[in-house]
Amino acid sequence: MTRHADPAIAHAALELAGHVLGPARVRCRPVGTDGRSVPVLCFEMQCDGPAAAPVRVEQAFAANAWPQCEAAARRFAAGQHVRVEGPVSEMRLTLGATHIHIDHEPKEATKP
Repeated sequence: MTRHADPAIAHAALELAGHVLGPARVRCRPVGTDGRSVPVLCFEMQCDGPAAAPVRVEQAFAANAWPQCEAAARRFAAGQHVRVEGPVSEMRLTLGATHIHIDHEPKEATKP
């Protein structure tokens, strides 16, 4: 889990609502250094609202809960409306960049 210096942010929760875009799948996520993995329920959803960006949702299950994860994946179908909850500290953002520039000397942050 990602740690954040500000405890208020580290424990803040986020809830998103939207529609499932396709079938849910079960993937495995490596944990530890001994080769163990846990099942992870994954699907894409289109968020409700004016900034309706697609979001990849992942829910990790316990290492011995593969059957439960697979059963959960079968409950989701394209078009189904869902609400997902999770800690802000686990949120990831991906930007489809058109240009990436290297700042050799970082600029100072602008003041609001």
